[in-house]
Amino acid sequence: MHPLVARMTPEEKIGQMLMPAVIPDETGMPSAQTREMVQRYGVGFVITYGHRTVRHLAESNNRLQRWAAATRLAIPVMVGADLEYGLRHNVALGVVAFPRQMGIGAAMSEELAYRIAQATARQARAAGVHWDFSPLVDVNTNPHNPVVGIRAFGDDPRWVGRLSAAMIRGYQEAGVVSTPKHYPGHGDTSLDSHQDLPTVDLPEAVLRETHLAPFAAAFAAGADSIMTAHIVVRSLDPDRPATLSPASLTQLLRREQGFEGVVVTDAMSMGAIADRFGAGDAARMAVEAGADVVMATGSYADQVAAWTALVQAVLRGDLPMERIDASVDRILRLKEKYGLLQGDRPLPAEVDPDAAEREAADPAWRTLASEAFRRSLTVVVDRGVLPLRPETVRTLLVTGPREADEVAAAMRRRYPAVVALPTPGGGWSDGFSPSSTELAAAERLARSVDAAVVLTYSSFKPPLAPGQVELVRRVRAAGIPVVVVALGLPYDVTSLGHLDAFVATYAQDRWGTPSPLPRELTDALADLVSGAFEAQGRLPVVLDGRAG
Repeated sequence: MHPLVARMTPEEKIGQMLMPAVIPDETGMPSAQTREMVQRYGVGFVITYGHRTVRHLAESNNRLQRWAAATRLAIPVMVGADLEYGLRHNVALGVVAFPRQMGIGAAMSEELAYRIAQATARQARAAGVHWDFSPLVDVNTNPHNPVVGIRAFGDDPRWVGRLSAAMIRGYQEAGVVSTPKHYPGHGDTSLDSHQDLPTVDLPEAVLRETHLAPFAAAFAAGADSIMTAHIVVRSLDPDRPATLSPASLTQLLRREQGFEGVVVTDAMSMGAIADRFGAGDAARMAVEAGADVVMATGSYADQVAAWTALVQAVLRGDLPMERIDASVDRILRLKEKYGLLQGDRPLPAEVDPDAAEREAADPAWRTLASEAFRRSLTVVVDRGVLPLRPETVRTLLVTGPREADEVAAAMRRRYPAVVALPTPGGGWSDGFSPSSTELAAAERLARSVDAAVVLTYSSFKPPLAPGQVELVRRVRAAGIPVVVVALGLPYDVTSLGHLDAFVATYAQDRWGTPSPLPRELTDALADLVSGAFEAQGRLPVVLDGRAG
């Protein structure tokens, strides 16, 4: 048992098991409510979101560490963040974005996956982030999946396992905890657990061979933590989501699969949990099920309710102290491994904001991102149209959602004349729908140019929105070469019939992130279309019954 456990009160132990979301004040820095969570309730972790700059992130984290240093035991707070495509996932300006995981899957390179994870971890640690909730180990076997999609490496469990293992090694060797998610597999769901409670009704053999197999590879790679899924897996527990299920977290994960690391829940404010169980009861049930850390991402009242419910359960004897001590021991050993403790002595946890800025601005990361995007772009269809040589294509139309302006800006560096026509219409999370006016304008412009690039975007629920299908049809009716480029899922191609050319970028998820599109991606796309290099990516998913 870690030496600090014996010195802790029950309340301090429960605090170490909570990971509230940082509640910002009017300046974006941690608020007085978050100070209460750190100093009064003694939380061991926080999850942080939405910083404008790397300096802001570093200074925010330093404030948290100063608060933690003033507590009785001065145990540093471990800071976690979603960094699925690099520090850009958490910082708006001045940092590079790497490809989404399906782009890495298209590159099919463990070495590239490892280097991207190393780069992300180095930038994160410099800014005071110790824990990355990545990679997704979900196998995206359901094209209608509304929450995974391009966040997954693909639909082949062997490659998902290999690339996940590479990223886990990359993160952790560079000093950041890696968290394969979402256990026991969120890849075959048709509901979004942020809003509802999905149910997976798969035979146990399929669950184990397809969805659990990459997790076994992640454990073999030495993953120090794992995140639970807010989904009901009927073959494991027909009544409770995995986050709250002893059958999933204790029997399967701990006993059968032998995982000994830290188990963290997904965000407990998500609709799948919050709308059904409430913050307090859900926290208690998660710990009863086998979770070590409860990600209390709701309001300040919800965060306090989670702490209160756990303390009361311990004092009543509903949660045995031996069970709590086992989790706290894992937590403290994790903090010790990642340089926040030395035995029972806290280590300095503040970072240098200047050094964080220098690390994030290292030109090597943009070079790596450029290489990664070029290796991920996938030509799915080409009927002799690509490349569109600038010496023969003098005028080029780029149309589609709002990102048409960003893509056109990159194309202007290659072509003599480029016309941008954004057609956002009525946008929503799974696509956009051009208006009749926008469709007519696109058709008219197509008759006056030499070729066109039409952007599509969807994040789930094939078929593609009818307005987007009509946009492609109207532009193609002009009789010019047309290259369709999917900004989201590659499944768009299955809705479009006969095409001249189709390129998959795997660039944006259902939240339209990252936005704007990374410069390294738009430049790579312009170079591919104009013939500066040949695509290397291979489809990491099956389209319309055919392997890529």
